[in-house]
Amino acid sequence: MNIFTNMEYKIPQLEPRGFGNEYYNHKIFNFLDDVNLFYSFLSDRSADYFDGVLISGRYAFNGQVYNSIGGTIESIKVLSYCGRLNDVFALTRKLEDAILIDLYKTILLKKEEIKIVETDIPIKDILKDSVIRTWTRDTYKLFKYGDLEKIKTQIESEDNILGNLLKLKEEDNFRTECNNNVHYNSWNNFRLNVHELHNINKQGVKTLEIIYKIVSKIFAIHFSYTYIQHPEYYSSLDYVNDLDNGSEPIDGSQYWVASIVQEVFDKYIKTEYKDVADYLVKMNLMELK
Repeated sequence: MNIFTNMEYKIPQLEPRGFGNEYYNHKIFNFLDDVNLFYSFLSDRSADYFDGVLISGRYAFNGQVYNSIGGTIESIKVLSYCGRLNDVFALTRKLEDAILIDLYKTILLKKEEIKIVETDIPIKDILKDSVIRTWTRDTYKLFKYGDLEKIKTQIESEDNILGNLLKLKEEDNFRTECNNNVHYNSWNNFRLNVHELHNINKQGVKTLEIIYKIVSKIFAIHFSYTYIQHPEYYSSLDYVNDLDNGSEPIDGSQYWVASIVQEVFDKYIKTEYKDVADYLVKMNLMELK
């Protein structure tokens, strides 16, 4: 007998919890929506390329990473809306880990792909010794917390000027804030998950502002270094669509960026990190404006 046969299933709905307009209109919510769309685009766009497929043996290798990151962004929005802000800090630290892993695995992947082209090492031996391939078989932890500083140094070295502008190691202060909430290192960390308390002294709004600063910085790092590592991922579909339709592509259209890329660049990189935005534009890898 199936005891669930006559049960009525309902999708749980998120309802406002009385935090007030200032809370629900905080810029973090639009930011999270925009960034989630950006990662959806990035997941789809990266699948048009086959980076990492030979080494990893996984189709849409990078796309799945971006899709997963978008999922964490979505989870941060849901918990922020519900007022479970202590849990949001835990997810924010997870987000930073995901960003560092993505940038670091791209560095390792490129080194392994270069071996195929520039050495006489048999491909089977390269695959056998591949860190990335072992990682995608779930038999190796790519990210070890004892190696955090080394990993950040390697990411920064991808472009020393950009590394100086973004200063990844300054994220350690943010990480400490997140770690304190993960491990409940104070009474206030517990209280941040008690949503009934968020209207006291505008604690909820103040905490959202801290979370926004952390998440927007993490995003700026990922957007900027991904632009350097894979500028083609940011391209619009105009050039490809013209080729598919048998039309002659407009000259230079292969360097046009997708509208969602320009939008998040304008709204969250230019406004929050103008020196970084100016530098990326001057690099002229794509037609960021």
